[in-house]
Amino acid sequence: MERIKTKNSEMWIEEDILMIKLRGEIDEEEVKEINKRGIELLEKIPGKIIYYLVDISDVKKATAGARKATKNITFVPDVPEKIALVYNNPLTRVLGSMFLRIAQPKVPTKLFSAIEEAKKWFKEK
Repeated sequence: MERIKTKNSEMWIEEDILMIKLRGEIDEEEVKEINKRGIELLEKIPGKIIYYLVDISDVKKATAGARKATKNITFVPDVPEKIALVYNNPLTRVLGSMFLRIAQPKVPTKLFSAIEEAKKWFKEK
């Protein structure tokens, strides 16, 4: 499967999951680019991607502009059914918690300390 890279992210599809790996500093322009490239990737996939897994383990900083821009992430309407944010240290957990408070996703969204935990949650109905 194709992998799309931006300055500080990489995206690809695994089964019915849009995988997004973030790293370094995430600013408003990066969020906009991730959204644009994510739409392009999903438009190439027949069928429905029902989960998003965002690995924020390597994020060092998210600017105020990035946090505000998360409210405007569109990707594809009515997708996904669930969003998982994966962290591996206290700093990235704080960033994930801030994202949840600011973005207020309309779909179930949770923080996980491991990718495998997130994938198990996706399978729960």
